[in-house]
Amino acid sequence: MLVPAAGAAPRLRIELMPRSTLRGVVTDREGRPAAGVELELQRVRYPGSYSAKTDATGAYAFEDVRPTAYVVAAMAQDFTTFYPGFTDRRQAAPIVIPAGVELTGYDFHLQTGPVFRVRGTVIDATGRPVAGVALRLNSTALSAADGTFEFPRVPAGEWRIEAGYTPPQGDAKGEPDPAPGDAAVHPEVEATLLNTYDAGKDPAKALRDAAQAYRALSAYQKALASTQTASVPVIVSNCDVERVVVRLAPPFAVPMQCEPVKCSVRLEAVYDGFQFPEGSGLLESAYPGRYRIAASAEEPGYYAALVLLGGRDVTGQEVELAAGAPPIRVVLKNDTGSVRGTVDQGDHATVVLAPRNTALIHLDGLAKTRCGPNGRFELNGLRPGDYFAWAFQRLDAEALRDPEFLRSLARSAVAVPVRSGETMMLELAITPWPD
Repeated sequence: MLVPAAGAAPRLRIELMPRSTLRGVVTDREGRPAAGVELELQRVRYPGSYSAKTDATGAYAFEDVRPTAYVVAAMAQDFTTFYPGFTDRRQAAPIVIPAGVELTGYDFHLQTGPVFRVRGTVIDATGRPVAGVALRLNSTALSAADGTFEFPRVPAGEWRIEAGYTPPQGDAKGEPDPAPGDAAVHPEVEATLLNTYDAGKDPAKALRDAAQAYRALSAYQKALASTQTASVPVIVSNCDVERVVVRLAPPFAVPMQCEPVKCSVRLEAVYDGFQFPEGSGLLESAYPGRYRIAASAEEPGYYAALVLLGGRDVTGQEVELAAGAPPIRVVLKNDTGSVRGTVDQGDHATVVLAPRNTALIHLDGLAKTRCGPNGRFELNGLRPGDYFAWAFQRLDAEALRDPEFLRSLARSAVAVPVRSGETMMLELAITPWPD
């Protein structure tokens, strides 16, 4: 917001989004209250959760909850049970929590069953065992001196072992201090050093501070470059699983090509059903694992029409990436459409367009704009296809990123077909934010 140096002060309106409460009761398989059970209210797609614990009657409450879509998870006796009573998170029932409400009756039974051992060995790229590697499945483990590991109590199901290891780094204290103009000094450190000189501070102290920052940055970069990871799927099917090989791999580069114009590509890591949209992976230094590939054109008027991994269309899909992965090829098009219209009594309202195909949300994001005087709005450069449209006086932008939450708003949406080279005219009314 720009504030004028003179004249009347602008009026600023801030509307707070009320929080909500979710309540329920957890019982064991015989229907008895399950006391002292740890629970999490987990966002459906992105990381973020609230914690609670059942009381003596098995009752729980998540309070002061931000409105969006969640699943409830209860952890007890080696099993995680998801509401309404499944051990597989993919079968959990999403709960859409509106703003400023108290939801009750989310009761469910804890699930139990047989557990099995999962054992294996961690090796490096040359096949040698690696000790001290941190691993995670349904619990955590550390590889022994011979590289072996064991998860002693794993329920049946489809799992994934995640491993990460950073070799010990040498001591950098004996390295000489860098000097201004030294080619080995990181540009950001050099700039900080020069700014310190310009500020008229003690040059000797500035040099020592820059040397310390340089060493810390160098150590971080070395550790990052030497970190090795692994992501191994494991199926536990009513018996112990032996001889699982977890092969560590260093970061690798993923070749990328955009046509016919330049674009930026990012990797969004998917882990435990969550998607990490910010800074998850770099094409120059990706780690083995599951990702969604997001791309955006650097030239206005274009969109990522097709994302190919090798010759396979993976637009909006999760993919497995590892060293030697085929190149990513992004085909961009400029056959976009537009939407123009008005919102009744919608001065300064926000118009939101979301693709009906929610898999495209992470690729294109949501199209949003603020209405001008008389509720007028216009959105350009839209991918051809079918959209949902809303106009809100207030909204939670983070909640709108969740496809499950968007689906809960579908009944109040206006369907909008966007056609190549055409401008659709649209009349909207204000949609109250769910409460």
